[in-house]
Amino acid sequence: DPLDALSFNRDDGHEIRALHASGDRIYVGKTKGIYYVTGTSRDDWRINTLSDKQGCYSHASMKSVEGLLLWYGGDNFYRSDGGAPESISDLKVRTLLDAIPDARKEYVSAAIYPTLSWYVVTIPDASGFTRTLVYNYRTGAWFPWKHATPADAPNFVAAAYDSAYGQKLYGTFAGSAHAWDLIDDAYTDDGTAHSASFKTSAVGDSQSTFLRV
Repeated sequence: DPLDALSFNRDDGHEIRALHASGDRIYVGKTKGIYYVTGTSRDDWRINTLSDKQGCYSHASMKSVEGLLLWYGGDNFYRSDGGAPESISDLKVRTLLDAIPDARKEYVSAAIYPTLSWYVVTIPDASGFTRTLVYNYRTGAWFPWKHATPADAPNFVAAAYDSAYGQKLYGTFAGSAHAWDLIDDAYTDDGTAHSASFKTSAVGDSQSTFLRV
């Protein structure tokens, strides 16, 4: 039903690149502008503007932790505590970001590793992925992360938890069939298939459901 559709400046010529739920908000990142939806049903949905200047170019870059929202805006990395976004990229990071071709900006990937207060990001170039950077969201410091093996940077990073609820940080590399444990610097091929699960919220009249892949 068109009456049930939410419009985020539909005719502004910019794409929606990110959807991210955090707290009582659903964030919508367009290539120019960050919005968020509040409410619990069509009767009280409300669209709010976080920024009409900074946008988001990669869904995989938008993460939240400890009341912060972090993302890649196509020119800089940004953070917000619910108010106006601020740039967190220093000069060295900006130099790397300036070299990302427009066609590859959507492939910037990120993960949160709260054990060390890390926002881990991958930086692509014209041919692959050349850098892994870490931003400490508590101290505001950036530093490069060099992997021993493989020598290049992962094309995707993701946080997960093991069966004992210990945090893991995995990466996938182009041309490799392995998922790498980035903290221990070892791939996870133990000869068996791996499974993962996550818990959804209630859907309709049903209770929360575990989905396994």
